[in-house]
Amino acid sequence: MLIPLILVPYLELNVTHLLNPEWPAHARMHEAWQLITNAGVASLALGWTWTRDGLARGSALGTLITAGFVVAWLVRDFYGGAMAGTATASYSLLGLDVALVVMAAAATSFLAILVLEMRLRCPSNP
Repeated sequence: MLIPLILVPYLELNVTHLLNPEWPAHARMHEAWQLITNAGVASLALGWTWTRDGLARGSALGTLITAGFVVAWLVRDFYGGAMAGTATASYSLLGLDVALVVMAAAATSFLAILVLEMRLRCPSNP
């Protein structure tokens, strides 16, 4: 949960995102809203992780936040989105933008934890 709580705000509180003077004010407001909401949800999920039934809930929220980024990347041509001009655009891993790789790995990890937690809670009948 540290990715949406700390890393993403760190990478987006600059002139390529929230402080970009070329962005319309309304777009910057939506960026601020997204950063604050995701950080809040990540804080909630992180807190839940340490409660009796919270690991599955926290993992579900983590999956939604990180998979949301991956889906936004996949449909970027539909709305004219791109990773160009961002803090991570000059870095690639496996031929892909490093942000996509990190978020996809995080989404996969959260989903795996969620599936394992659910299987431990509801073992199948032999």
